[in-house]
Formats: sequence, structure tokens, C-alpha cells
Amino acid sequence: MSPDQHEPLLLFNGTIKASDAFKTCKPLKEVMNKVPGAREHAKDIAFFLYFVYSSRSLYKQMPLRDRERSTLEERIGDPEWMSAARDTPEMKELVTYFQRIALTPGQRLYFALSEQMMRLADEFSTLTGETDPAQLSARIKLSKELLKSEREIQAMISEESVRVNRGGYEAHFMEVPPGQR
Repeated sequence: MSPDQHEPLLLFNGTIKASDAFKTCKPLKEVMNKVPGAREHAKDIAFFLYFVYSSRSLYKQMPLRDRERSTLEERIGDPEWMSAARDTPEMKELVTYFQRIALTPGQRLYFALSEQMMRLADEFSTLTGETDPAQLSARIKLSKELLKSEREIQAMISEESVRVNRGGYEAHFMEVPPGQR
């Protein structure tokens, strides 16, 4: 199995497979040529991109910092090198490129919203009994709006994958997504 042009990286039998288009992209070449040790750590780079930024990652429901931490702890052979490499301008450009080609607009929006929700949750954890009630009320209202937005974005994401049958074709039961049966 090899990824097609729509999937830059796929997890298959415990290894990451890169599409030919992704292997030859300029940002990846920049990382390989300019980041010290990148060639020796190509597998770590692929695992990092896939598990932190792919919508197919098993960590996709986690906030970004938790995805990064879990990936570094559980999936990366040399976490110290990867921690340093991820902060290089070349790696940041590669991450941006990967997100642009691997995620739909709805998925990018969902990941951004989940980060906002995490920041709000962090704020709630620091509140004390001396917190201004008006501020607390505003934060609760904001959290309700974010949850409502999350539901709307999830609906939008599910609509991104809806296929329209044309020409009177009747889809077989197993061809119809579960939410539309």
C-alpha cells in the first residue's frame, strides 16, 4: 500500500509511508539539507508529522501540546533531537506545508478551535474563589459558544466528505456513510 496524492503520509504496518509527491516537496528537501541530523532522523520526522498533525492520527482529539508530548514520548526514537529540530524555521515551514496539504479547511478550523478550548480550560483551572463573578460569567458564556462552534465545525467536516451520486446511480448499503443510512 502506498499513499496517493491526497495523503502525504500514511501509517501502514507500524511504518510511515510517504507519497512520492511529499518526498520531493521543497520544504522537506530544505529540512533534509539544512537541519543537522535530519537525514538520520527521517523516520522521526515522519512520525512526528503524522502523529501530531494528521487527521488520521490516533492523537487527533488531543490538544496540540498533548499530541506533541505523547508523540515525543511514545513514537520518536530520539525525542531530544526532535524537540530541538521542531523549532527550526525549516521544520516550521514543513509543518505548515504538511497541514496545508493534509488537512481540509474544516479540519484546520477544528484543530484551531480545540486549541482555543484548551486555553480556556487552562484559565478555568487557575480561577479561585476571589475571581470576579462578571469575569467568570463571561468565561462560561465563551465556553458555551466554543462548544456550539465545535459541533458546527464537526458537522461541516462530515459534510466535506459527502459524495454526491449523479445520473440516477443508487448507492449500495455499504457505500453510504453510517451517518447517512
